[in-house]
Amino acid sequence: MDLESILAYPIKSKNICIIGYPSSGKTHLSHLLADGHHKLVHTDSYIQYGYEASMYHALEECKNTIGHVICEGVQGYRLLRKSAELSCFKWDIVIECVISRARMEMNYINERNPSKIKYLKGFITANQKVLNDYLGIIGKNKPVFLEWENTYNDVTEKQDY
Repeated sequence: MDLESILAYPIKSKNICIIGYPSSGKTHLSHLLADGHHKLVHTDSYIQYGYEASMYHALEECKNTIGHVICEGVQGYRLLRKSAELSCFKWDIVIECVISRARMEMNYINERNPSKIKYLKGFITANQKVLNDYLGIIGKNKPVFLEWENTYNDVTEKQDY
C-alpha cells in the first residue's frame, strides 16, 4: 500500500503494531498515524532495561493503557509473538514497513553505524522467524496485515523523533 492508503485506513478503536527493519520508517509512520485516540508506545524507549526486559516493559505499557495503542519499534516482532504466547494482548492491525536492502544499507552508512551492516542479514532472518512463529500461534485469529513500502519519496524532510 502507498502512504496515502495507510493513512486513510480506519484505525479508530484498534490496537496497531508497526513492525519493520531498522530505518524503515516505523517511528515516522507512528507519528503520522497518531490521532489523539491512541497512546504511542515506542519499544526503543525501553532499551535501557536491556534487550529482553525492554520487550516486556513495552508489552506491559500496551496492556496497561486505557484505550488503544500504536506500538512501534524493532522489538515489535518479538512483542507480537510474546503477546500471542501469553494470550495477553490483542493486535487488530499490524503494519509492516518495508524498505529495500540497498536503502537500509545506505541509511546505515549515512545515519547510523556502517560497521553494523554485516549484522542486518541475521537480524532480518531472525525477525522473519519470529513473525512466522507469531502467525503459527495465532492461527485463524490473525489481525489485519498491511504492508507499506517506504520508498522515501513521500518523506520530504528528515524527521527527528
